[in-house]
Amino acid sequence: VGGEFFSLPAQTSRVNGQPQVYLPPLLDRGIAVVQEFTKQSLTSLSSNVPQNLKRVGNIISQVYLVPRNSSGARIGWTGSGGAITAGTRINLSYDQVPLMDADPQHLLDKMQRTRPRGQLVDTGVLTIIDRRAPAGQSLATLGTDGGLDKLLQTAQTTALSISANWNTSNVSTVDVYTSDITVTNLVTGEKYSFAYGGQLLLPAQQSLRS
Repeated sequence: VGGEFFSLPAQTSRVNGQPQVYLPPLLDRGIAVVQEFTKQSLTSLSSNVPQNLKRVGNIISQVYLVPRNSSGARIGWTGSGGAITAGTRINLSYDQVPLMDADPQHLLDKMQRTRPRGQLVDTGVLTIIDRRAPAGQSLATLGTDGGLDKLLQTAQTTALSISANWNTSNVSTVDVYTSDITVTNLVTGEKYSFAYGGQLLLPAQQSLRS
């Protein structure tokens, strides 16, 4: 579990002696930045038929998929009992433009390489997008926008879709977990999301937690 921390500054600036705000950046201007995981489920699965995510409009840093059988238990991605047909791939598209098209075994191997020695990945959990900053990397190395340009920025009209050659004899539903970043106006309570070019779109959809 990661965390972002803010230490209180001195009461006055060492540079000009002026009073300093005791609030984190943006919060002192009435804006709060929140990152949270949202769960959505894909049902009525059909081979190679794209299904759009219903909740978009936020900045997305991670996307996980978890396939489940008719009993609700997690199942693997590969092999005879896997969620998709052997030898096929998973596709993630943004407004019908492919962002990711990969063999799930390749993605599982990438996940395993980031784990400590001897610690296996959880059954069924598959990371298809991970655009977080590497651990320990300072914001100064991520550019003037703190790395926001590397994240997946969506609007309410965005069609973010997932498709695969689902093995429907094994898989009944696929849970999709997205790590969403929202920007909220603390005065009005309205949520914003960033579009390309840095402008704000209003409003983002409300959170659905489960």
